Amino acid sequence: MKNVFIIITMLISLSLFSQFPSPDAPPRPTPTPTASNVDNNFKSVSVEGITLSVPDSWVKNPGKNLWTNGKGNSVNIISEAAPGYTLKAYVDLSIKNMKKMIKTYKVISKGEGKGKNVTYMYYLGTYSLTEVGAASGSINIYSLFVDAKDTKYVITIGSLPQNFKEMDSTLKKIMKTISLNTSYKKVVDNKGGIKVIGNKVSVDVPNGWAKTQGRDMWIDPLTRSSINVIVENATGYTLDSYLDLSLKNMKKMIPSYKLTEKTKRKVAGRELGILLGEFTINNVEIKLYSVVMNLDGVKYVLSVGGPKKSFKSLSKTFNKIINSFKKL
Repeated sequence: MKNVFIIITMLISLSLFSQFPSPDAPPRPTPTPTASNVDNNFKSVSVEGITLSVPDSWVKNPGKNLWTNGKGNSVNIISEAAPGYTLKAYVDLSIKNMKKMIKTYKVISKGEGKGKNVTYMYYLGTYSLTEVGAASGSINIYSLFVDAKDTKYVITIGSLPQNFKEMDSTLKKIMKTISLNTSYKKVVDNKGGIKVIGNKVSVDVPNGWAKTQGRDMWIDPLTRSSINVIVENATGYTLDSYLDLSLKNMKKMIPSYKLTEKTKRKVAGRELGILLGEFTINNVEIKLYSVVMNLDGVKYVLSVGGPKKSFKSLSKTFNKIINSFKKL
């Protein structure tokens, strides 16, 4: 099983990071809680077999199943194939790994809840944002787990502490709208070729690698190697300082992470920063390239790699993918 909370942690850190000021920016004032900050109108969103409602004003982040309001509140949805795991076993393993990777994570409460047609298990926890690169602060986050037989859905709903009391009613409204589409059948999109991300960059995906719905992510079903592209607004960071921060955060989140190579490469006349690292998750050794392109302060991050046992045989493929990572 993939480690679900690596994915969750990375997505949370990236989504929240864009809501904090860059090192050169003046500090932002904390908004005063008012009734006008609370959304009353909702819209329905779906990811594979899960549907829920989010406030109308919340915006979907490009390439992610993530909706945010720009004030430190977010909803993120992922699905994971987890055959052989009961929901309780899956939740126990996920929380155990969360505590390993985020040392300040503390459980506030846990239990069961009901959506429209589904019962879910939930944890409400908190952790320090210094673990994901922020100068200070913390976050309160609900982690909801939904069982769909061999598939598990994880929905994270977060808020900065200063907004939590005000936003908690909105977060709970979102939880009540969760529904499971039991007739959903996943359509596999495994046609390779040039893929465009955010109308700004492109990458060449090998044929047969299946796309993850709602994300710029493709997985090789044979080796479980993957390609993932995320977009992050980090205007206060040069290519070098962003690489340094990424490396620092990776080592914090994954204690076993070891950097084996740090290089730069010119592709189509543009310089890319590249980190190559290794780490172990649930006794599986992983080797991963993290490739960063800087376009006017916006960072496009390509992650490509997979299990170490198949890395050598796919080395040429991985380098071909990196060399195809270009500005349009």
